[in-house]
Amino acid sequence: MAALAALRKKEESPGLSDSAPSIDGLTVHEEVGEGGFGIVYRATQVGLVQRKVALKVLKPGVDTRQVLRRFAAEQKALALLEHPYIARIYQAGSTSDGYPYFTMEFIEGRPITEALHGVDWRKILEVFLKVCDAIDYAHGQGLIHRDLKPSNLLVTTSGQPKVIDFGLAKVVDPTREVGMTLYTLAEKSLGTPGYMAPEQKVEGGLVDERSDLYSLGAILFELLTGTTLPENRVPPPSTLTLQQFPLAFDEVVAKAIALTPEQRYQTVEELAADLKRIELGEPLGIQSAKSHKTKKSALALAAILIAFTCLLAFFWPSEREQPRATPLPTPLTEPSIIFENVTKTPLEILTTPDGRYGLALFRSGGRAVFFDAQTGEETGTILPLPSAPFSGSIGVDDRSFLVGLNDGTFRNYEASSSKPLSSPFNLTPGYPGRVDRISQYRSTSGEVHILSTSGDKRLRIWNSGLQEVSSLPLIDSPYGLAVHPKGTQALVGSLGGQLNWIDLEKQEVIGVLKGISSHPLSIQYSPDGRLFAVCSDRGQIRVWTETGDVHQVFRLPERIEGFSFSPDSRLLAATCHDGWVRLWNLGSGVLLHRFPHDHEVLCVAFSPDGKLLASGGQDFMVRLWEVESGRPAREPWRVNSAVSKMRFVERLDEGCNLAVLTWERAVRLYPVRPEDLDPRPES
Repeated sequence: MAALAALRKKEESPGLSDSAPSIDGLTVHEEVGEGGFGIVYRATQVGLVQRKVALKVLKPGVDTRQVLRRFAAEQKALALLEHPYIARIYQAGSTSDGYPYFTMEFIEGRPITEALHGVDWRKILEVFLKVCDAIDYAHGQGLIHRDLKPSNLLVTTSGQPKVIDFGLAKVVDPTREVGMTLYTLAEKSLGTPGYMAPEQKVEGGLVDERSDLYSLGAILFELLTGTTLPENRVPPPSTLTLQQFPLAFDEVVAKAIALTPEQRYQTVEELAADLKRIELGEPLGIQSAKSHKTKKSALALAAILIAFTCLLAFFWPSEREQPRATPLPTPLTEPSIIFENVTKTPLEILTTPDGRYGLALFRSGGRAVFFDAQTGEETGTILPLPSAPFSGSIGVDDRSFLVGLNDGTFRNYEASSSKPLSSPFNLTPGYPGRVDRISQYRSTSGEVHILSTSGDKRLRIWNSGLQEVSSLPLIDSPYGLAVHPKGTQALVGSLGGQLNWIDLEKQEVIGVLKGISSHPLSIQYSPDGRLFAVCSDRGQIRVWTETGDVHQVFRLPERIEGFSFSPDSRLLAATCHDGWVRLWNLGSGVLLHRFPHDHEVLCVAFSPDGKLLASGGQDFMVRLWEVESGRPAREPWRVNSAVSKMRFVERLDEGCNLAVLTWERAVRLYPVRPEDLDPRPES
């Protein structure tokens, strides 16, 4: 009977070998690939959450301690990554034979060199810049891939890249459990010939983020030319230009694949910035001494011409006054003063309810920057935090900030001074995992409570004295948290796409809401609490009433990074990777306006009075729109990097401030006053 069952299994899955693993909760279909120490299968996770997964199992016969350590590091490294262009890990464990395994997002795609073969260089840049964003994010988490190659960069059927197989990744952040140095030693040439940096081929060589930069340069060369990098690693100067590409590609590739790490780009962010300049037709950031002198001379000449023009404009009378252009807003304080050398990987901006104080959290490097949200002055900086921050919230008295950390603890800091108000407190007792989300709420009786979620699939409720009141089981690993404005309900998202619906007064899970195609990227209640909404990375926003009835469903063509309810709860604005911001009427579901950007839109925010909508994204532009008319409220202005987060803060005198968090390692605070906006046409 056992033989017959095995035969049936093989007939049902013809690509399945006799040595295929047996794992509870998984149906293994076929072997799809094999790496240096792992075999990959296509499988289906069954049970409460059903989805296609890629199953990677340590190969039988390869069980040295060194490889097992690398495999354990791979599990933990992948678990730290939450990025749209990096394949997610779902679970890890051991097969019935005792071999380690993990399941990850199953990617249906082709290697990047196949998917982009023969396409326009602009399309190549569009996809490659997303890959850079993913690798830059991983570096910010303390991870080096070490084996970047076309087969580890897949392009899905929707045209989005996915970085897979962090099998050679090393955790380089010393605050993490895996890895104890800021670099790793090359061990027996881990990597793939043709894409490996020279230092990876030397036993004992120091390998860091710049090794991945070399691999990215080699892949970019292959994307542009259709051939792999020559053995001498230096492409002929005309190789790229003969392919009808901009001349600047020669310089960028040559710098990326320089023989020594010191001669390369030092960060992926620098590489991406130069590629962006090529796309925009701007000069590269790579400057020789000669070009630098030429630039200085040109700037001096330009300054003379500008001064002369200004004198002419001052003394030359005009017959009538010309309408003046609206001046670009000036940051209240330069970011180099407020947030000097802030590391990348911005997490979020928080402000106290009275609008007086703010907190900017940066995951990479573990930094918390406290500032006066009215003036932009820094009030305190904590660097480094004891561990990387993963979430933040207003404190129990509305005058402090709670910060949840990767080590499973949270810290409470005074908003006005960054002074610690309590000792570190463990929000995951008995579970050595990070605090995924943390939030504060005030119950109907006026009591203040704290909510926390963690990787052990539980929601914990604490009173203001930090005593655990309740611990509720969740349907899956948590992903997102939202609390009803009145403190009566809460929603916790899950990786499987479901929403845990929680009654905070009874302190129990009252239901599980389905209908989301993938894990939620944002969960929010409307300001009046009558609606709540969730968006997914599959281009869908689903809106429910507070009683759990589906109210509206909005479908967009590409990924949605986030959305925002208007202050009066009548409207909803959403971002999209297709370069548009959309504004809907929540009552009728009618699309009111579409606001254009040149690239993916990442964030939106309503002004406190609901009359303005701000948006920002990958085009490095901040835009302000009139909600009622749909027209620009003023000229857009450019920042030095992609806009990640934004938040309006009401000023105590007049107007409001717009806090803009970018990937250039800074937060800028812009005043938005009535006189700064374009005048309305006379009726």
